[in-house]
Amino acid sequence: MDQPQSMTALLMTGADELQIRQLPVPKAGPHEIVIRTAFLGICGTDVHLHHGKSFYIDNGFLKHPFIFGHEYTGTVVSRGAGAERVGLGSRVVGHCMVPCNSCDNCQRGRRNLCRSLREVGLRFIPGAAAEYVVVPETAVSIVPDNVSLEAATLVEPAVTAYHACERTGVGKADRVAVIGTGTLGML
Repeated sequence: MDQPQSMTALLMTGADELQIRQLPVPKAGPHEIVIRTAFLGICGTDVHLHHGKSFYIDNGFLKHPFIFGHEYTGTVVSRGAGAERVGLGSRVVGHCMVPCNSCDNCQRGRRNLCRSLREVGLRFIPGAAAEYVVVPETAVSIVPDNVSLEAATLVEPAVTAYHACERTGVGKADRVAVIGTGTLGML
């Protein structure tokens, strides 16, 4: 399947400013894949970015204009040299955080403390608020056939909520108070 040369993308161009633009379709580099975006989730981080009040903007990780979007699903449409883990046509859900997998922290299993951490749509990797997004092939998981791409868009926040419960040891019989009514609180 031939990819088009241009794509539609939604960019944050300033505080409270969004623009639809035509941009070149990104090309996959070594060990990267191009994904045709199917669904995009909007989370609190995206809302803060939209209003121009965010850690990522305040610390210079993002400068306007940028393509946001880190909760997404789609289909792999091309692969760069050496990308063999995920096949063409695979239905995938993206990972927000993309560790290097080679620094000392990654080697110790502390990928959240990666010294070269990148984040899709937030830091160093353009986001998925576009028809196509390019990410390292390690930055996705395959979506099972019995799960819709729409439902899989909630994987990123669901994993965060699950991890919080796992770390605290909360079980089914425990009573807890959840403060907040956002997606994470509901999950």
